[in-house]
Amino acid sequence: MNFALSDLDAFRSVEEYVTYQASVRSRIQELDAAFTGRSFDVESREEWADLEAIDKRASDTIAELRARTERLTRLAANGSTERYQAPSVNVRNQSQSHVPENIFAIEEYRSRSSSDESLHQAYRDGAMRAIERMRFPHPDARPDEHRADMERLLNYKDTDDRQFARHIILTASPVYERAFNKLAVGSPLTAEEQRGTQLAMGVTTTGGYLVPAAFDPTIIPIGAWTSINAIRATSRIEQIVGSNKWTGLSSTAVTATRAAEAAAMTEQGPTLGQPTIQPTKVQGQITYSYETGEDRTDLASEFARLIAEAKDTEEESVFTQGVGDALGTATNPIGVQANATGTVGAFTPLATVGDGVYAIADVDATYAALTTRHRSSAIWLMSRSVLGATQGFETTGGRLFGATVGYPAVGVQDVPDSSGFTGLRLLGRPVYEAPSGKDTADLAGKPLLTFYNPSQYVIVERIGMTVEFIPNLVAAGGILASGQRALVFHWRNSAKPISVDGGRRLCFT
Repeated sequence: MNFALSDLDAFRSVEEYVTYQASVRSRIQELDAAFTGRSFDVESREEWADLEAIDKRASDTIAELRARTERLTRLAANGSTERYQAPSVNVRNQSQSHVPENIFAIEEYRSRSSSDESLHQAYRDGAMRAIERMRFPHPDARPDEHRADMERLLNYKDTDDRQFARHIILTASPVYERAFNKLAVGSPLTAEEQRGTQLAMGVTTTGGYLVPAAFDPTIIPIGAWTSINAIRATSRIEQIVGSNKWTGLSSTAVTATRAAEAAAMTEQGPTLGQPTIQPTKVQGQITYSYETGEDRTDLASEFARLIAEAKDTEEESVFTQGVGDALGTATNPIGVQANATGTVGAFTPLATVGDGVYAIADVDATYAALTTRHRSSAIWLMSRSVLGATQGFETTGGRLFGATVGYPAVGVQDVPDSSGFTGLRLLGRPVYEAPSGKDTADLAGKPLLTFYNPSQYVIVERIGMTVEFIPNLVAAGGILASGQRALVFHWRNSAKPISVDGGRRLCFT
């Protein structure tokens, strides 16, 4: 983490100055330890001077703000507050007095709280302050949206004991972020950094280190960077904390009928269901040389970006073609275009009209087969190959695609962004690209396209990606070091339709 005097200009509370000063002092200690018994080099001497200047200004500002608070308190005690108003930079709501000045000092929350209820509220308030000052390293990040998403998770998805709030407080700490970067490059940690990583490890039962919140793709859904991931962009996303299973509610439609006066009621539904989705593990390993760690000070954030790209790529494939096969005691995801006609729990299959032939009649039949309830919100998902074949059916003035220009009258395909939207509408409904979708030359029984209501496809994400650092890999033979380190990572999620009637998969017969 880089420090600058100008950073202090953005702070608006004593707590922010205290937190920043703690990080500055930790860096001062770290710098001193690196040059024990010898003189600083030029660069380190300049950094030391800058850190001391920042520390002094922070101390002066903290003292000034606290003195102003004490002055206002005395005026209030004398009944003389009518002409005075505390500056917003210095006054916090009384209900948040249980939050420490250093919001990342998680061990202080309990000592300031008189009950479990106030402790859990303190965690929530502290996490909100951490989110307010969080910086997102990726250039495609949308800070306001990410902060709103995390606030929603805190308010509606967190456990009773505020596990997610504690996750944010621990992993958004400047000390933890700095320690995480050091672990990536194999540098030694200070005592404060060692303690911070140990505290964060206590949030997960799986061992390893939690990824800093601003880097974590299970918390910050920045979206695909190298992959088109239409299914995640359009589907229903459920994030869970402190649980290994999501339970939803599905229902058939309710039918209303007319009747004569005083006639008995008749049962008209709905039929209720409780679909469950259990997240399964996705894992990987990044291997890199000692020299890479020495040359890249931003290695941890770069790893987070690469892992997020891998996450998008894996998800696009399995959320498109997955068949729900067994994975230990759980099952893998069932894809929107589950790669087998008979996949149990997949959207309803529909056979092509002709044997092994894709024709314009199949488009009309697929559209008509989806019930009106789902059709009004439905989208098309298909590969570029199938989309091209479908465009070839358009021979008269835009009946399929509603266009009057193009070849022959299908409109112009936009280059899709990460959402996969092609810019086209087929029979009035949006067309999305599935990079892992099948093409018209594939085998019998495989889906060509899906016409479905995306709200009926649910992705369940267990919050928190975990990593472990292997400081020294062993070369072949198991004796000598290979000169490499490794980062091992994993997260958990899964997905499937919650109503098989919510979509139609057109498959070759």
